[in-house]
Amino acid sequence: MPEGRVHNLVNLTWLILVLLAVGGGWGLGWLEIGWLEVMVFAGTYLFMTFFLSPDLDLEQCNSRRHWSVLSFLWKPYAFLFRHRGVSHHWLWGPLTRLIYLMLWALPVLYWGQQYYGWSMAEKLRQMSGRLWIALGTGVYLPHWLHVILDRLE
Repeated sequence: MPEGRVHNLVNLTWLILVLLAVGGGWGLGWLEIGWLEVMVFAGTYLFMTFFLSPDLDLEQCNSRRHWSVLSFLWKPYAFLFRHRGVSHHWLWGPLTRLIYLMLWALPVLYWGQQYYGWSMAEKLRQMSGRLWIALGTGVYLPHWLHVILDRLE
């Protein structure tokens, strides 16, 4: 199994290649994409690479260390999911981590809605199809690269 640094290097290399391809397509007029979509993709991609890696089910992994004092949040996740099980599934892996993270975030979101009128549901409804595609690609591409690299070893 490759080390976390190898996964990060591969993911960052692919991110640069994708951004160069998008920039080239944009510059040539082949793509009609806005900065917001590019930033949502890149931000999500980096967050998934450094904070929501499939290896969060391991005690010693870079992603866990990136959470610093909040790394304790991932101990129950590691207990629930064995390594290279569901966490490495092509479809369910990222969803398990995102749902798990949302469960921890629910009290904050509830508090924000009660006291500040935040409405996550309204924000999600307002997102365009292009933003959803950028978000989904940013979630799944680094995960798939990770799983492919694991299988090559």
